[in-house]
Amino acid sequence: MDLYLSLSAYGGVSTRQALNTIAAAGIRHVELAIGVKPDADAAQAIQEFRSQGMIFRAHHALVWEAVHRPFNLAQSIDQAYFRRMMDWLVQMGVTDYSVHPGSYGRNHDRAVAWQQFLNNLEWLHQLCRSRGIVLAVETMYPTTGGPHYFLDSLSSIEMLQQAMPDLKWVLDLSHLNIWPHDRLDERLRVIDRLADHLLEIHISDNDGERDVHAAITDRTWWLPWRDQLPQSAPYVLETRLNHRSAQALQLEYQRVQSYLGMALVTA
Repeated sequence: MDLYLSLSAYGGVSTRQALNTIAAAGIRHVELAIGVKPDADAAQAIQEFRSQGMIFRAHHALVWEAVHRPFNLAQSIDQAYFRRMMDWLVQMGVTDYSVHPGSYGRNHDRAVAWQQFLNNLEWLHQLCRSRGIVLAVETMYPTTGGPHYFLDSLSSIEMLQQAMPDLKWVLDLSHLNIWPHDRLDERLRVIDRLADHLLEIHISDNDGERDVHAAITDRTWWLPWRDQLPQSAPYVLETRLNHRSAQALQLEYQRVQSYLGMALVTA
């Protein structure tokens, strides 16, 4: 069981600057993600750190070229862009890629958006499989304003499992905390439901209202049920650590490892 650090946790700088600090902190497992600044040097920096022993996973609209390309799987997507991205991931030796589910506006037809999401996800699943990449989709949370995410409830998760039973999942424990407060049993049922299908587990904390990527503490909701979590799936730390020093980054990484019962990393 490994602990990856998401580049979304160290955003606001270039990919090379982020990886320099992460490497100086003695961290070798990194998830490529949104957050760092797009620049023409990103792909070269990732290649250089890979050659030095850094191990990468990839998530959603990761930064890997000079222009950032956000996307929504419940809308039309640029298939040529995804083919280029998957080919690049193969070149980088990355074999695990995960995405957010689609979302739809409050005035849009949910059924139409769901079918578009399902079509795109099935196409992307096949594309990844043809490149030797394992695809997973992430659990989300209900919203009170803005677009609605899919996979924001147990019933929505079960619908997708029925449609694509061989699909892998990303369990975001902080997202589950934004589910209704009185439904702890439902959160635990999600953990149990996805246990045998997980690609990775995302961790941070929040107040149960917004996805603020706060630091994990003794009061983080899922810690008492940590032993129920699969031991084989890697964790991905998404706590906001922007502009921290390498030493501060290392201390926080080791602190989270101790919560998870992992052996501490050394620089």
